[in-house]
Amino acid sequence: MQPLLGGSGVTSLAICLLNSYRNPAHEQALAAMLRERAPELEVFASHEVSPEFREYERTVTTTVNAFVGPVVRGYVDRLEAGLAAGGYGGALRLMQSNGGIMPAAAAGSNAVRMLLSGPAAGVRAAIWFARRNAIADLLTLDMGGTSTDVAVAPQCEPRIVSELVVDDLPIRTTAVDMATVGAGGGSIASIDAGGFLNVGPASAGAVPGPACYDRGGELPTVTDAR
Repeated sequence: MQPLLGGSGVTSLAICLLNSYRNPAHEQALAAMLRERAPELEVFASHEVSPEFREYERTVTTTVNAFVGPVVRGYVDRLEAGLAAGGYGGALRLMQSNGGIMPAAAAGSNAVRMLLSGPAAGVRAAIWFARRNAIADLLTLDMGGTSTDVAVAPQCEPRIVSELVVDDLPIRTTAVDMATVGAGGGSIASIDAGGFLNVGPASAGAVPGPACYDRGGELPTVTDAR
């Protein structure tokens, strides 16, 4: 039998049927058929990713999960292999956008829950330090490579939202409530078509990084500004 989508470049499939949030039987049957006929593909069903009504949001969430899931799975597999080779024998768990954790084995199937896991980890760390030092109310600021994010945690309790908006796409997953207030340290500055200064969203990343790192980066970033 020829591969179901052989030569197409497709690596994953998202299944989103209209009423699967109430009755997932058809999605389950379709997913089982696809996994049998195309074992080389990653298959993601909406009743597994986001079993909620509102088909547009559920479809977007499942599709985004299908897009990033294989990348996350590959990264986590390499990370686990590297840790094992280095002698680490403990369990690997990963942060979620809501500040909780998940087993590494679940990351590939639930990658959409990790979209803002880095900033969420920063909020959780700030809460840990605040409680240790008897600080009740928090306002956190986290500048990374691409953005600067703030969050509030009254009485050391972060606010949790049920939906994220990423690149104008509604993602139905719980997350720590944060607001992006500016560019990050690696955000690249440029002049737009109107002659005005523009910063981001492109980032120099960690490698090559800002020009001042002297690691091959040549474009001006926030970190390079004086």
